[in-house]
Amino acid sequence: MTIDTITIIILIMIGNLLTGGFIFAYIFKKQNIESKIAFVLAKLLQSLAWLFILLRDTGMPEIFTYLFANIFMIAAVMFEGWAIIQLRELFKGKLKLAHFIFTSIIGLAMIITYFWFNTINNRVFLFAIASAVLVLAPPIVFLTRKDRSVLEIVYSIANLLAVVFFLVRSVNVYAEFYVLD
Repeated sequence: MTIDTITIIILIMIGNLLTGGFIFAYIFKKQNIESKIAFVLAKLLQSLAWLFILLRDTGMPEIFTYLFANIFMIAAVMFEGWAIIQLRELFKGKLKLAHFIFTSIIGLAMIITYFWFNTINNRVFLFAIASAVLVLAPPIVFLTRKDRSVLEIVYSIANLLAVVFFLVRSVNVYAEFYVLD
């Protein structure tokens, strides 16, 4: 039995929205409005990005299915990290500014890559590096604190595994061990 790509993406979108709803319901009673808004934005942007990815090869212009999908997904990763860190009311000052500046630079780099260096390997490399750096923010914040919870440690380990995956993927496409077409 095999599952086609469209089915996988639809299941990811549904799972994304459901987990987003469950987690939002969990944090709803907490007073931190900024976390709630960031989390909802993250889940909406992720779902929109998955929708654009789903619409690839349907005749929709590539600017939506590649560029906007990647920018929305990176923005979603940024907002999700923001929401997670802000639950502990730690997302402020220099960390917040650095997060926004880095995300803006990545967005600009994605636009430049799309219009001037548009190969699949270049897009995947840039996305993987950007994701690795953005996913690294919560573990850095949580693991450097003395009063971290077990859940924060587990979450940080999962994020660090994702960072390793993104870095391996970026090296693979950069060194062209695996050429995408």
